[in-house]
Amino acid sequence: MHNFLFREEEAEQALLAKLSLQVTVSLTPMLQTLTMGMKFAPAGELYAKVPTPYALTLDSDEGYLLSRSVSMALLAPHPPADKRVYEVQVESKASSERCVWLLLPQRCCFELGLQSGTPCKMEIQFQ
Repeated sequence: MHNFLFREEEAEQALLAKLSLQVTVSLTPMLQTLTMGMKFAPAGELYAKVPTPYALTLDSDEGYLLSRSVSMALLAPHPPADKRVYEVQVESKASSERCVWLLLPQRCCFELGLQSGTPCKMEIQFQ
């Protein structure tokens, strides 16, 4: 039984490794989707709209895993200025086939000098 669970976790990690991205994200203080309506980020925080290079549907392994099991991601500017990474929240209910929404904490926004309306290149690894 333990061997089966170990192999299942390995398979999940292999799928998550495919979801590591280096993309240009759009920053905004609010997000609006059909499923969630309009949602505003807390003061000092921002939402990042992350485009995905492929469709993340519920019938794909990656899409199912992302919608059911992934709640956090690691984020760093690309190219990295130092070895710092930030843990960010994945807004799985707001995500769609072609994009994923992340909530960037205040510390991340402040230290990276992120501002609403400015695109920036980021490296993202889902956890």
